[in-house]
This record gives sequence, C-alpha cells and structure tokens, in this order.
Amino acid sequence: MAGEQVVWKYMNLSNYDRLTITGNTLTKKLSAQWDGAAISANPVYNNGYVEFKAIEVNKNRMLGLSSAYTGSSYLNIDYAIYLQSNGTIGIYEVGINRGVYGTYAANDVFRVANDNNVIRYYKNGTIFY
Repeated sequence: MAGEQVVWKYMNLSNYDRLTITGNTLTKKLSAQWDGAAISANPVYNNGYVEFKAIEVNKNRMLGLSSAYTGSSYLNIDYAIYLQSNGTIGIYEVGINRGVYGTYAANDVFRVANDNNVIRYYKNGTIFY
C-alpha cells in the first residue's frame, strides 16, 4: 500500500536560511536553535505517520505530529520523538516530557504514527512507546 508523500511548507521567510526542502525531504541547516518551523502542507489522517532517519547522534532534534501549527517551539508539537545529543530517545507530548526510552544510533529509522486513532512511536519498525 503506497502512502501519501509529505509536502513540506516553510512557516516564514526567515526559515529559508534554516531549512532546505527538496521534494519530500526536509534538511535542517547549521544552527544551534529550535528554529526549523516547517509543517506538512497535507494532513496526516488515521493510519498515517511521519517517519525520519537519524543521520548523526550528536545533535538534539524533535519531529512529530500535531493537529495544527501553533508555533515553532517544541512545546507546540503534540506528539514528538526527541533524539538527544547524548544518544537517548525521549518522548514529548504537548510539551510534557514522557521520559527516556532507550538509545539510538546513526541510520535508525523513527516513526510517529496514528494507528487506528492511537499514537504510537516506532524505532526501526518496533513500537517502543
């Protein structure tokens, strides 16, 4: 079953200096801030998901699903995987830290999915939260 490809959208003009969007690939340029602020132009419905690969393990990053764009802070992401620069995996839900759930390595693949109206978090195809 083929999934719908994400269509990324810059949230403001200043993000052109912070992000590169090529097709369905979003790449964060060098910056030490939580300033990505990109959203999908198409919604994620029931049984939809966002998936990404960890390229390196020495940077903090968050990615997840939200019902609406309310700001570029991590506090505004409804369901987020937080890859920490110490190699650990955190979960944040509406800005609340749900804890640490193991470690990760470069090339691990993560998914935040809406599975039959239940949010699940995957690492390399295995549910971990």
